[in-house]
Parts: sequence; C-alpha cells; structure tokens
Amino acid sequence: MSIKLIDAILSIEGELMFRILLFFFLLMYYTERCNNQFNRWREGIVLRHHHSLADYLEELWDKGFKLTDAQVRFIYFAKKYTNSSEWLASVALENTLKLQFSFSGSFYIRILEVLNEHRAKTKKDVELILKEKGIY
Repeated sequence: MSIKLIDAILSIEGELMFRILLFFFLLMYYTERCNNQFNRWREGIVLRHHHSLADYLEELWDKGFKLTDAQVRFIYFAKKYTNSSEWLASVALENTLKLQFSFSGSFYIRILEVLNEHRAKTKKDVELILKEKGIY
C-alpha cells in the first residue's frame, strides 16, 4: 500500500472507518469461504448423506445387507488399528462389499492399509490407487 492510501485510511473517523473495516473483513471472510468450498468441490470431496461409519452401516442394514455383530466389531477394530478416518473406513467397506460380494475381514483391512499408505482423499484417488494395485 502507498503511504497516501494509509494516511487517507487513518484520517477517516468513526462510523465510516468501522464500515470500511467491516466491508474488508467480510470480503476476506467470504472470499476464503468460497475458495474452500470450490477447492472441496474441485477435489471431489463431496460428502454423501452418511457422515460416519455408523451411518453407512445403518444404510447397509436398511438396504438388507446384514452384517453380524462380530463383523461390525472387526470393522471398527480395523478402523482403529489402521488409524483411519470415518470416511476412509466407509469407502473401504463399500469397495470390499462391491469387489467381494460379501464381507471379508482380511480384504477390508488390506484395503484400509493401502488407502492409508497412499493418503487417499477423494473417491477418485481411491479408484486410482485400487486400479494401480490391481485390486479394482
């Protein structure tokens, strides 16, 4: 900024100064917010209607895919063992069921390990990683 602009801003008094500062603050806030939303959209991070692993398991149950209590406990064990996020655990479970047509614990934990190793962030990343590894 030039010195003249800074002097002009400092000479503004009272309510006008407040309005100008509020305007610039709101402009910066909404610009950052829009950039974050655009980046999330661009990267393919679109949350499905289930936001947690429990929601996804409930969705499966509602669709008629019934997992046993032991399988559900194993799913949570594997999530904790691999230090995976809720989203990654849901995606790994979804791919396990799609590729195996039933739940396979060893296959599920392997997918979680591979996706964690490659730091998958989007569904597109997951597909590319699984294709690269010859799983998909």
